[in-house]
Amino acid sequence: YVIDLRSGKKDIKLEKLLHDFNIKSLFKYNDEESNIRKIMHQIDVDTPNHITIKKDLDNIIDAIHDIWRKIHLPVIVRSENKNTTELKTHDVRELYNHVLYIHKKGHDALIDQAVLGKEYTLVTINNFRGQKVYASPLKEIITVKMKRRLYFAHGLSEAQKKEVLEKAIKVHSVLDAKILEQNFVYGKQGPVLISVNSK
Repeated sequence: YVIDLRSGKKDIKLEKLLHDFNIKSLFKYNDEESNIRKIMHQIDVDTPNHITIKKDLDNIIDAIHDIWRKIHLPVIVRSENKNTTELKTHDVRELYNHVLYIHKKGHDALIDQAVLGKEYTLVTINNFRGQKVYASPLKEIITVKMKRRLYFAHGLSEAQKKEVLEKAIKVHSVLDAKILEQNFVYGKQGPVLISVNSK
């Protein structure tokens, strides 16, 4: 499975999580509230904030004000239909106009917080090298000429690296996976989990 926490897609329900990830009963929630973000919140792992503005919503202005209060700018505005152009903006008027455009196309608008900072990746493995959960050295992802390259994470202090590794081990443990690739963005807000991949 691949979970991209920047996608703004509809929440993944707990029944699917229980089936796919064998999550312990400790994390059972009311069905309407249960999703991967809430589980990450329970184990103190930050994920990008997001809001969905439904196409049949009567008062879009109130929804935009809600975004202004809950999500730091810039934001990424996209449609549930992947064919519609996405927009990254600091401007509330641009945000409003793009939401209207998406609604006119007949789709819900998905608003994600743009997580600013450097992107890092690591792999966690069950029962490897004498550890219950082994975490590989943290690597920074740098895009050069449209190709993603990995470099040792020299930009982080030892304390910051330790913080990311501890969160990655928590994620691995709660998802009960054999092997996971995890991507974090580290900025002013600290480490934010943006995706996990078991492939």
